[in-house]
Amino acid sequence: MLTMTMPTSDGFGLPLPVVIAAFLTLTWLTSLISTRRRIGRLGSFAPRVPSYLPFGLDIVLRSALYSSNNNDLDFWAWLYSHSLHKGSPTVELYLGTQRFVFTADPENIKAILATKFQDYGKGQSFHEDWKDFLGDGIFNVDGEKWQASRHLIRPQFSQERLHDLDILENHVQKAIAKVDGHGQEVDVADLFYRLTLDATTDFLLAHSVGSLDDPQTEFAAAFNEIQRVQALKMRLGPLSPLAVGSSFWHALRVLDSFVEPFVKSALQLKSSESEEASKPSFLQALSIAGVGDKQLIRDQCVNILLAGRDTTAGTLSFLFLELSRRPKVVSKVRREIMQTIGSEARPSYKDLRNLTYLKNTINETLRLYPAIPFNVRWSLRDTTLPRGGGQDGTEPIGIEKDTAYTTVRILQQFEKLECYSSTNETKLKSEIVLSPVQGVK
Repeated sequence: MLTMTMPTSDGFGLPLPVVIAAFLTLTWLTSLISTRRRIGRLGSFAPRVPSYLPFGLDIVLRSALYSSNNNDLDFWAWLYSHSLHKGSPTVELYLGTQRFVFTADPENIKAILATKFQDYGKGQSFHEDWKDFLGDGIFNVDGEKWQASRHLIRPQFSQERLHDLDILENHVQKAIAKVDGHGQEVDVADLFYRLTLDATTDFLLAHSVGSLDDPQTEFAAAFNEIQRVQALKMRLGPLSPLAVGSSFWHALRVLDSFVEPFVKSALQLKSSESEEASKPSFLQALSIAGVGDKQLIRDQCVNILLAGRDTTAGTLSFLFLELSRRPKVVSKVRREIMQTIGSEARPSYKDLRNLTYLKNTINETLRLYPAIPFNVRWSLRDTTLPRGGGQDGTEPIGIEKDTAYTTVRILQQFEKLECYSSTNETKLKSEIVLSPVQGVK
């Protein structure tokens, strides 16, 4: 009988686990030195955030803990406290062997989103993390696929379609009916999320989910759960698979089962019917444009749904939170609305464009509470960031490839807003889109 046993030591008498550990450590150090040399040829390094556990696990756990307590702002403040130059808040850290650069420097953000736009994108890692939810939609692709998505979607947001306020008006009136104006407490944040979900699904599918009528609609709950898990995955980094459980897959099935019938209906739309459709839905318009890929239509629809609901609802929530604390601003906004539109007339697109003070108020809200509080980009090629490196933070940072980084109608009818919150402190939840934790009451 022939038996085989694994060796417990190498030829020098060292235990095998020690040999393996030494080999892995040597390999890691060699890779690290090689990487630093390549980065050094591109530019400088940003200040390093220290890690005290292997693979940066303490930073991952800190991020997840802060996020679960809605203290992301404190986590980012902690990160940037390691920046040597406060005029360029930029730091870097390693999770395993992956380098991450965090920056809040306007010059660096300008480079990533504008002047060096071609050098940065979502990247393959981001695409893999989000593909179950967003697929190959416009917010989850780069390069030619992004260009193709933009070319496909842009006509659906033409001035002619944006000037048509019928869909929005119907849902706004339904939302206003939920507020009777007799001084009772109303969580308008919850109302705004239901309003924008109904209006967005109506625009995309020509069918609203009806969450204003039924706040417990399964679709809304599923959509919230998907975003919660996706946000947690972003923060867990290499531990992201731990965030995905049965609730995530169930929520995805709810989302897809709701959207699928409308996708099929749009694909079956005959040319004669499309010519008669004066106001086709987003899905119907894609089908009319010649898109025959069921999965692609589904992906683009879900991407626009994500953008259309949360960003608008979050901004409206913060706008009303600040207005409830500033009666003089409410008076000025309402005076402008009354002078431009009146108390009962239905606003036109032109009317909205002429509401300058209201527009400035919304812009100030976005400045204080950016709808997208942070963004992730991966370097698609070797490149640089303008600032944040060196001893004084003014030198360019070397970046190696694959480095990671309606209001009007309500104020027509209500003269006064009061804040019922028990505290003036505003806790922020930033899963994907920024929103107030305690709602707006």
